Order: sequence, then structure tokens, then C-alpha cells
Amino acid sequence: MNPEVCEKPKPMRSFCRLWTHVVFATKNRDPLIQPGPEIDIHQHMFEKLIKLNCVPVVINGMPNHVHLLFAADYKNSMMDIMKNLKGETSHWANSNRIMPYKLFWQDTFSAFSVSEGNLDRVTKYILNQKKHHAKKSYDEEFDAMIKKFGLPHIGNDAMPQQLK
Repeated sequence: MNPEVCEKPKPMRSFCRLWTHVVFATKNRDPLIQPGPEIDIHQHMFEKLIKLNCVPVVINGMPNHVHLLFAADYKNSMMDIMKNLKGETSHWANSNRIMPYKLFWQDTFSAFSVSEGNLDRVTKYILNQKKHHAKKSYDEEFDAMIKKFGLPHIGNDAMPQQLK
């Protein structure tokens, strides 16, 4: 083999796109997110995810919880992304007084991976939260998700301690 003819192999580039469906609730699952401020809160979260180098697809929810679908930035842990997103969003909402009361989130969240082939289905599911919850409560929905994904259910909090 002639070394003058051989090309050096091109270095491999890092690429990672992990789609994630995240669900988290308001503190004590109180119905804090009302229709008017809801749009502003969701828009703010969408913009914040972009600033965190994530790729948001859809955000929607109910007065007591939020669903997100996004590709996370692989350089940051999901815990760091969610801590930053939730903390900054409540700080923004409370500083700008977009509601007559303070917005607080529960400390926990649940995150589920989504395949490329299921993005449309999960997007539709998130967009139809109001219709969906006319039939199922948050607790019923969450219990079904925990069961579907085979996660342990620990009291009112489905997150295993080691994942908090």
C-alpha cells in the first residue's frame, strides 16, 4: 500500500437526537395554569428550550400539569435541562406577574423516550390534552403511563429515588 495514495480517514462527528416526552405537575397538582397565561407559559418554555440547545416540537397541558416533546441537548443531563426550564419559567411568570398567584412546580418530572416513528402520534396526544382529560384524570393518565413503560409506582410519586 502506497502511503502517498491513501487518504486519512475522516474523523467521526458526534450526533445525538433523543426525542423525549416529559410530564411534570404544578406544586401539589394545584390548577395554577389558566387558559390566558397558559399560552404565554408554553411559549416561554418553547423559547427557553431553544436557548438550552434543545429542539422543541410541542408543549401543552392542563391547569395542573404540562407535557413537552423535544429533542434534548446531549451535552446536558435531562435533570439539568428540566431544573433550568422549570425554575426559569416559574421565575419569569412570577416576576412578570402574568397570573394573580405564584407559579410553583413539583420537584419531580417523568421523561419517556420517543422513537422517530412515534413523533406524530405523541405530538397529537400532547395537542389533544384537553379532550383527553375530559375522559381521564391526571392520576389515571399517569398511572397508565407508568404501567405501560413498566416503571415502579412509589406512592403518589412514580419516580424511583435514584432517578430524582
